[in-house]
Amino acid sequence: MTTIIVLPAKVVSDNDPVGTYNAADRGSDRGSGYWFSNAILRHCDKLFATWQGYDPNTGKFTVWVGTNQLGTSTWSTPVALTDPALVSGQTMDNHGMASIIADSDGYLHLLYGPHHGPMLEAVSNNPWDASAFRWPQIINTAPWNLTTYSSMVRDSTGMLHFVYRGENSSGEWRVIYQNGTTNGTGTTTWGTPQPLASTANGTSDTTGYSDYDATIAVGAHDSLHVAYMMYKYTTGAARSWGYLRSNDRGQNWQDANGVNVTASLPIDNSTLNSSHRVESSPIMDVRVCNIAIDPIHREPWISVCYLAPPGRPMLGGYDTRLWRLTGGQWSVISLSPFILNSFGTNWRVALATITFDNQGVLYVAADRVDINDLTADAWFAGKSKEVMLLVSTDLGQTFQVYPISSANSLRTRWLANIERPTTAAPIPVPSLLYTDCPATNVSTGGTAKPSDIVFVPLYKN
Repeated sequence: MTTIIVLPAKVVSDNDPVGTYNAADRGSDRGSGYWFSNAILRHCDKLFATWQGYDPNTGKFTVWVGTNQLGTSTWSTPVALTDPALVSGQTMDNHGMASIIADSDGYLHLLYGPHHGPMLEAVSNNPWDASAFRWPQIINTAPWNLTTYSSMVRDSTGMLHFVYRGENSSGEWRVIYQNGTTNGTGTTTWGTPQPLASTANGTSDTTGYSDYDATIAVGAHDSLHVAYMMYKYTTGAARSWGYLRSNDRGQNWQDANGVNVTASLPIDNSTLNSSHRVESSPIMDVRVCNIAIDPIHREPWISVCYLAPPGRPMLGGYDTRLWRLTGGQWSVISLSPFILNSFGTNWRVALATITFDNQGVLYVAADRVDINDLTADAWFAGKSKEVMLLVSTDLGQTFQVYPISSANSLRTRWLANIERPTTAAPIPVPSLLYTDCPATNVSTGGTAKPSDIVFVPLYKN
């Protein structure tokens, strides 16, 4: 039986021990980032992590990068990326978390930027070295110039692939895919943006706020796998979610049934496109967390959170489920039943990031929430939220449950973000980040207060 040891955690956003809180805390209230963004990268004896900080003295949100010497608790002095206001004239809020990746020559690339603004690319001065970065460049995403969020991978040829949310000058919000090639010195030439999905209902309701939480993974033979949900402001919910695959580095795309949908892109919310989406329901509200590839069976797994607080019966209940695609057929695993013995019947899994190690062990870094938590949007930022780890050696038939944080009515521990591969090569054993912030600070808006960003290494015995 595989045993996971949760090693001592480390606050990376300041020098205090875990659990020490004071006015010097400098983590953002969403500092461990979003579930679709890859925030941790390892190479040989180094691990690089990125998070977002917040300085109450200046009111600024800043992306930081730190380096850990693997096998030790030693971290380098973190490096701040250039303030977006100096590059694009726009300022950052707590949506500006970065994705991190290395090109085939070892140069580190971080994609970040102001919420709903230009996508910035910061590149390290030297390969596998996060001590200094070049002046960030604005990625040409035209006509989708207003961007938010990013998820990135690299294929065996060295090509970079990323997805993000973009808006054009007509007020259309779409899932955008883009790829780029590097020149051996870290400079990237980015290709033409391609819309993959749209919350439009055919030719109607084509504009206005939308959200997608798009996430990308790369598998064997450079296959690209993208998952996304379709949230539309006019409905106030994400009533559907989908999956796309490319076997030729983003030139052509297939749905889960293997049907080529390239000519139909972007996949929208119309009845015509219903067969190309994975799940749709008028009584469903979901958030896609992230996608991962099982390195043994080469199958995509997708983590999907279902929102149904007490008094709102909806499809899927109040839960996070893992979807697995095998031979064109989906199977699904509900996570909440696996935690009831450990924490009690009132707890549910609400958001989870997943990854596999090189032996095919499945890791789930999850937020748990009390179903009686009356915080607005408790599924997302509930005051009762705590972080846990679920581990399965039998593809989700059983799970070992490991508490990562313990209940504290004054603190919220959330945004569990697990390490995942950025290439098709799996990792030996992952680590994770989470945000530890004042419970009174947890909301979808409002004024941020400094928090702790906690790094948790794992050991497999």
